[in-house]
Amino acid sequence: MATETLTIGTILFEGTLFIIFVYFISLIFKQHVLPAIKQQIIDAKKYLVDLTNKKKLLITQHENLDDQLSTQEKKLRLLNSKMKKWHQNLVRTHEESVKKRKRLLEKIAKRKTEQAHNFVVQKMQQLVIPQAVAAARQNILTSFDDTKKKEMLDKVVDSL
Repeated sequence: MATETLTIGTILFEGTLFIIFVYFISLIFKQHVLPAIKQQIIDAKKYLVDLTNKKKLLITQHENLDDQLSTQEKKLRLLNSKMKKWHQNLVRTHEESVKKRKRLLEKIAKRKTEQAHNFVVQKMQQLVIPQAVAAARQNILTSFDDTKKKEMLDKVVDSL
């Protein structure tokens, strides 16, 4: 059995191999692994920046939507107020027109009643006056015996 003896040359050779091995591992690490890790860090930072920008954009959009909602609510309240005023004016105008129509109908009814009364009075006058004049004439004629007086009375009655 041969035992290997560790000599300085062997130790130096193995140490040199180890150093070369470590150097190649570090070289491979620096050339392949480290850039990949750096790229992942850069990608993660970009992703974080993108998320931050999206968050800011969403916050801005949310604030804009809140402002728009507030503006729309103000416009809605103003529109409701205008509609209430318009409705009140419409109701008031309708009530006034109903009152005017009622007064007009009352005036028309009153005028119809007056016209009907005047028509009845006129018809009565047309019927009664000639009869009354004839009766009065007959009564006066019987009262006056004189012919001249009768002729004068005929002239007066005819002139009426």
